[in-house]
Amino acid sequence: MFNIKPHITLCIVVLLTLVSCQNMAVPAEIPSPSPEPTATFEATKYGSAKIDITYCTPEGLPQKLDLYFPKSGGPWPVLFYVHGGSWMEGDKVEGEGWRGMNDSGYLVASVNYRMAAEGKFPVMIEDLKCAVRYLKAHSAEYNLDPNRIGVVGASAGGHLVALLGTADETAGWDEGEYADQSSNVQAVISMSGIYDFTIKVPSGIGTPIYYAFGSLAGKDQRGGL
Repeated sequence: MFNIKPHITLCIVVLLTLVSCQNMAVPAEIPSPSPEPTATFEATKYGSAKIDITYCTPEGLPQKLDLYFPKSGGPWPVLFYVHGGSWMEGDKVEGEGWRGMNDSGYLVASVNYRMAAEGKFPVMIEDLKCAVRYLKAHSAEYNLDPNRIGVVGASAGGHLVALLGTADETAGWDEGEYADQSSNVQAVISMSGIYDFTIKVPSGIGTPIYYAFGSLAGKDQRGGL
């Protein structure tokens, strides 16, 4: 009598093989996983803000910054905002207006720095460079990419971010904490800044320049003018 069992077994093996090949030819789509936060980043910070972080203490004066975190992902590039105000006024609270950049995957940092009443130039740029170094030193804690920092500022802030983008350690302005970190940044957006202090400027601008730098534009180029 003809035994059909081996033939049935063979057919089953062939059928399973064909099904397996078919599945291999058209793999199921698996969504890419969201980037995991770094080991020291607290997931509760997603979508939140951290206000009044002391980043450096020049001459015993705590300088503060605010951070606005995206809702997911990371490590994020940084939008580093420097407020204007004639080197005499203004506040980091303006940086909240850039919080919409969180939706594009940017961590927003807004920074205060010493005003002219607390010291003449270059204390302002020294503080900002220290803030950049602070962020790089705490990149894991804040889930940020230390190699992708772009700085934005207008008016006096525009002047200061231009210096952040062009002055390296040889300028002598890397004072304070986190000396093992670089204060270099990768991108600059400077709006309505003053860049040429060798020419005279209208008196309305000349007064805050004298107050912040201790000399008039177009007259004395010492001290960074």
